[in-house]
Amino acid sequence: TLTKRTYSPKGVVKMLTIYRMDEHGNPTGCKIYDGNKNELYKFSYGYRKTDGKLAEERMFDSRVKRIDPKTGNEMPVRRFLYYYDALGNRSAPIAITLIPGVDPEDFFGAPSALDKNPFGE
Repeated sequence: TLTKRTYSPKGVVKMLTIYRMDEHGNPTGCKIYDGNKNELYKFSYGYRKTDGKLAEERMFDSRVKRIDPKTGNEMPVRRFLYYYDALGNRSAPIAITLIPGVDPEDFFGAPSALDKNPFGE
């Protein structure tokens, strides 16, 4: 696991993010908590089978479970899709918001994916 804490100027924990990592150091899931340890969001990450690069990040609202009436599965509130150029450089995320009438950046903020493994070199 990898834990990230965000502090206020007075040193109080404002946000806690806990990543679950696979054997290659890639996040497989994460949960985000507020400063009172209330779970706000959870994420799942999908990787391409061909080369193991991040392909998709799904964000779920932990406070309101949204169920797809067609499948009965929990629906993400936001998805981030990633593409790679011929040199293997990852694109900026393409964000798909699944809550009608919501300004995504104001409501959710930025994607949570790690650009690189912080435990690497």
